Amino acid sequence: SASLEADDSDNDGYVTISGAFGSVAMGDVAGALDAVDGAAIGTARDDLSAGQGTDASVTYTLPAIAEGLTVKASWSAENGGNGATADASSVAAKYSMSGVTFHVGSENQDGADITGYGISYSANGLTIGYGFSELDSDTANADNEVSSVSAGYTMGNLTLAVNTQEKEDEAGATTSDI
Repeated sequence: SASLEADDSDNDGYVTISGAFGSVAMGDVAGALDAVDGAAIGTARDDLSAGQGTDASVTYTLPAIAEGLTVKASWSAENGGNGATADASSVAAKYSMSGVTFHVGSENQDGADITGYGISYSANGLTIGYGFSELDSDTANADNEVSSVSAGYTMGNLTLAVNTQEKEDEAGATTSDI
């Protein structure tokens, strides 16, 4: 059995086809690297393109291999709506068990490779996490590493959160953001 879902309610249309084979999403959907939910990973990728406002990709999610494991692969076309100037392909995996989530992902975009990983723990409204990413580019002085630590607490509809990131570029310059 298969199902088809389509949504254009916010002018960011997409179509998802799912079944025993997994699911395929096309249109304004996040790529596989976005699926790892690492703030540090997103920061490293921002150096590659003008922005991450909209995604335009084809993302395949494998069927459940093991409980708590999600594996995705995606491809985005050049000028696919997210400011990218080249095709991008990515793969990511996320594993959750007993409140702990591990994630890892990799993306290649026109001579630049982004690799990232992270871990988070969530229980009783409290979430803490750590993420790391590395951008390795053929472009001179474009390489960087980003580390991110975050914490949040949710009570009903109220969420208090803090995130800090440190980015070190190829020349050794460091930028911190809270």
